[in-house]
Amino acid sequence: MAPQAFWTNSCVPEKSPRSIDPQALAIVELRRKLILSARIASYMGVSRATVSRVLRRAGLSRLSDLRQNEPVQRYERECSGELLRIDIKKLGRFNKVGHRITGDRTQRARNIG
Repeated sequence: MAPQAFWTNSCVPEKSPRSIDPQALAIVELRRKLILSARIASYMGVSRATVSRVLRRAGLSRLSDLRQNEPVQRYERECSGELLRIDIKKLGRFNKVGHRITGDRTQRARNIG
């Protein structure tokens, strides 16, 4: 059997620095109402650094974090490749090297296409 001294001590730690206190929950709730961190600090009576730390931990340090992202607009088509475009430009045909390379403008390519 275990000695009686083991059963008298509690398993709960004396300090828990990462625990969320009610004050932090109140800070997060005020931020969700789009109140700036400086105003939250003065209202709650804590420093701005404390408010900033709590909001950063909650992922609400920027006001843009509170905005919901717009859903991505997707289109459905009846046929696959419905928006596919094909370029059908008629290109010239060459049977020999041109005048830009040879420098000879007297020769012409005729009846190529």
